[in-house]
Amino acid sequence: MVVMENVGQQKLYEMVSYCQNVSKCRRVLIAQHFDEVWNADACNKMCDNCCKDVSFEKKNVTQHCRDLIKILKQAEGLNEKLTPLKLIDAWMGKGAAKLRVAGVVAPALPREDLERIVAHALLQQYLKEDYSFTAYATISYLKVGPRACLLSNEAHAVTMQVKKSAQSSVRGALSEARQVEQVDSKGEEQSSASGSSPEINTTSAPGRLGGQAGFKR
Repeated sequence: MVVMENVGQQKLYEMVSYCQNVSKCRRVLIAQHFDEVWNADACNKMCDNCCKDVSFEKKNVTQHCRDLIKILKQAEGLNEKLTPLKLIDAWMGKGAAKLRVAGVVAPALPREDLERIVAHALLQQYLKEDYSFTAYATISYLKVGPRACLLSNEAHAVTMQVKKSAQSSVRGALSEARQVEQVDSKGEEQSSASGSSPEINTTSAPGRLGGQAGFKR
């Protein structure tokens, strides 16, 4: 097991971070691991991240991390240990009722996204692993990490990169369309306002030519 090696866990977390990254060129990440330089433009869309025609956005997951800490602290008070699977079950309102926290609302996200948030919190040290060794297996439990105290600060934010949702794209398109409509309507108002005054002035002074009819010298 990597946990028994000196830098085994560090290397494992580097691999998890590599898998968590959904936007950066894979070849750049590999080059950085081997202390080499690689230009992402040279990838020519040959890796899975570069070939994706998907836009990304930063998502604030601070409250999600706080909810995870609440669940872990309650479990610790009950002298219960939570594996990553049990933690996610309690977060989703499933599993043993005693592990659920009344103030934690189950997030309306697929389980895959919740797993990514837990992995992100682990990599950022808001959570930490605690191992239990048996004769047949090594079991990993999750506990409150060394950086969890930062979450008590309202100004502290935890963000992670996610795929931009279709709803966000629609909202952006609608906002852009509204801006275009506003510009067009303002242009029409200005055109109608500038076009109406010469007509009034022209009728008030018949017999003169063009726009000179309504202007005073």
